Amino acid sequence: MKHIQVFAGVGLILMLVGCNPSTKGTIEVNSDPGGADIYINDTLTDYQTNHVFEEVEEGEYSIRLLLAGYAPWSEVVTVKAGKTVTVDAKLEAVQVGALRWSYETGKDVYSSPAIGTDGTVYFGSWDDSLYALDPLGNPLWRYDAGHLISASPAIGSNGTIYITSYDKNLYAINPDGSLKWSYMTDSYIHSSPAIGSDGTIYFGGKYRKPGTQELVDYLFAIDPDGNLKWKYRTENEIKSSPAIASNGTVYVGSNDGFLHAVNPSNGSRKWAFEIGAAVESSPAIGADGTIYVGSNDWNLYAISAGGSKLWSFSTGGAVSGSAAVGPDGTIYIGSSDSRLYALDLSGNKLWEYNAKRMILSSPAIGANGTIYFGTLGGTIFALNPDGTLLWNYEADGNVQSSPAIGEDGTIYVGSDDGCIYAIYGDSPLASSPWPKFRHDNQNTGRAR
Repeated sequence: MKHIQVFAGVGLILMLVGCNPSTKGTIEVNSDPGGADIYINDTLTDYQTNHVFEEVEEGEYSIRLLLAGYAPWSEVVTVKAGKTVTVDAKLEAVQVGALRWSYETGKDVYSSPAIGTDGTVYFGSWDDSLYALDPLGNPLWRYDAGHLISASPAIGSNGTIYITSYDKNLYAINPDGSLKWSYMTDSYIHSSPAIGSDGTIYFGGKYRKPGTQELVDYLFAIDPDGNLKWKYRTENEIKSSPAIASNGTVYVGSNDGFLHAVNPSNGSRKWAFEIGAAVESSPAIGADGTIYVGSNDWNLYAISAGGSKLWSFSTGGAVSGSAAVGPDGTIYIGSSDSRLYALDLSGNKLWEYNAKRMILSSPAIGANGTIYFGTLGGTIFALNPDGTLLWNYEADGNVQSSPAIGEDGTIYVGSDDGCIYAIYGDSPLASSPWPKFRHDNQNTGRAR
């Protein structure tokens, strides 16, 4: 009797569907090996292979699969009403540390790449342009800023790209490459923008003092519509890029020898920690709120959220790059003494690696613990978590850019030879308090 009731119910459902036909179908996405992230129309879904998507509207869909250690895979499928389209992808393993592609701009690439949620790679060049490339290295668009770009772009939650330039402007660029707005200061800008949780953009720049026309240095806060909210004065140039704590406090270093902590609401000073030498390093923030920042006095400092010194670690050269913090709290920092250091939470050295060339690049940490960084000799290094060499790749120019790591493990980094390089890796970005320069792949410079 139960079987009869089930079949009767199904028959009734089919009859109703026949009277009001569905316009939806199904996509089944499989891969060998499984576990690949699934993108549909360049949007990352919450699912990995193997997975079935039901109730999909009729039409064409681009399916892209990303799995660290394997080449990206894509296919366009057509969904028809009441039908299931099946994707069976055989993923191809890649040689980790090998070049995936490179793209030449023509002039130095100091800028550290930012990666959009759809995999688009953004970076600036000394050829005066901001570039957008797809994950395969194909150009999507190029925006001419009118002067060289050494800063790194940051991507807002709505996809807006923010970049500073030596033409004195902060630019807000739409995802299609068109200008949204620009904000002009009175001199060239080294500092890369950071983005607060409310969309406020922070960066270091200069204004002319009324009357004397003297250039004065400020940390600027600009609202999402391009209007000045406030400016905070420092006593010398800001080459450091701001970092934003989880409570909104903005930290920035200055060549005046201080690390400044600024209230986000009104731009007033919370505190200023005196180091005594130029602070070009951009702060990194640990899980407990500790700020890690380097200085030209050859030290890395750990400073509490209240502005007191916890410890310092002395290297053999200036520390202008930024620290990265691993999932276990290990702090990684490079120095112009050619060494990358790994320190524990108390500032004790765990190990050091001699790269034999100056390190201005900031390290990035993969989810499997691999540490990536570049050197002035043009070598891009990958180290094991214990500090031993995993592999290296030779670019044709100095690497001052800091690496970004894509969802498929690809490492993106710029070089003075005018190129950005994409190198096969085998792990996405680590989930840690501060795994890379500017914190995340969107380069927001903001702790979560």
